[in-house]
Amino acid sequence: MKKKICVVFTGGTIGSNVFDGVVKLDNHSCDNLIDRYIEKYGEDISFDTISLLDFHSENLKEEYLYKMVEFLRGYDCEKVDGIILTHGTDTLDFTACYLSYVLSLSVPVVLVSANYPIDDERSNGFMNFLGAVEFIEKLNKRGVYVSFQNEGECVKIHDGAKLFPIREFTGRLDSAKGVVCKISDGVEICEEYVSAEKPYFENYVLKKDVVVVNSHGLLDFSYRKFKKKPRAVVLSTYHSGTICVEGEELNALRYIAYCNKKKVPVILSGVEKDGNLYQSATKIKGCTIAYDKTLTECVVLAMLTDKIC
Repeated sequence: MKKKICVVFTGGTIGSNVFDGVVKLDNHSCDNLIDRYIEKYGEDISFDTISLLDFHSENLKEEYLYKMVEFLRGYDCEKVDGIILTHGTDTLDFTACYLSYVLSLSVPVVLVSANYPIDDERSNGFMNFLGAVEFIEKLNKRGVYVSFQNEGECVKIHDGAKLFPIREFTGRLDSAKGVVCKISDGVEICEEYVSAEKPYFENYVLKKDVVVVNSHGLLDFSYRKFKKKPRAVVLSTYHSGTICVEGEELNALRYIAYCNKKKVPVILSGVEKDGNLYQSATKIKGCTIAYDKTLTECVVLAMLTDKIC
C-alpha cells in the first residue's frame, strides 16, 4: 500500500533562500523539497503538505509552539504513516524536547532542518528529509525524533528529548545516550540506544519564570542572584557531572544555599546516574539532581511542571 506522510512547514533555514547575501524565508523552498524528492524517487509516497508557520527559529515564541501542538494533536493521524515537521536549527533541541513531552500520537513525528538553504550544495536539508521519510517508511516507531546529517557522516535519527544544541561554527548535532538509528543503505538500528519512558503532559502551557545558569570557568554566582523570585533554577554541570564547590563567589554550593533560603528549587543537569563520581561531586547537596537529563530537557521540564524527577 502506498505510504502517506504529512509534511508541516514552519520556516527555518530549510524554508529559506539567499537574497543579496541575506538568508530570508521563502515559501517556494518547501515546495522545492517535495518536488526534488518526487523527481528523484517517484511518487511511491504521497505527501500531504501544510504551511503552518513561517519563522526563523531564533525568533521562537510560545504561541508558535502552542500552534504546533494544537495542530498535531488535532490532526487525523489515521490517514498517514508519519509526520515530518520542518524547523530551524537554532532552537531545534528545545522544540523537539518540548514536543516529546506534550505529544502522544499514533505515528512518528520527525523534525527536519538544514544547515544551509536547500539550494546551497553544502546543505544537508534534503538528506535530513530523506532520512525522515525512510525512517517513517521502514521503521515507523512512535515518538518525536530529529533526522540530521553531520558533515562526513550518514543521516542519524535522534531521540527528540535528548538533543544537545547544535554547535556553533561547525553546525554539528549530537544527542545524549546514543542515536535511535542510522540511515545508510537502509535503516540500521543502534543497539546501544535505550529508550526511556517519558511522562505525557496534557497541559502544554510553558511557564517562563525559570533561571538557567551554565557552568563555565570562573563563574561568579553573585551576579546570578535575583530580585524577582523564579519558579526554579536549572544549573548545568561540567561534562563530568561536577560544579565548583570551593571559594566564595565561584562556589555553586553557596549559590544553592542562597536559592534554598529563597525557597527556590535548584535542578542540576548533565549528571550520569551510572557514571564515576568525582570527589567534588560528593559535596553537592540542597538540590535535585536530574540524572541522565540534558540541560535542555531540564529546562523544558521545569517550564512544564513543578516536579522533574
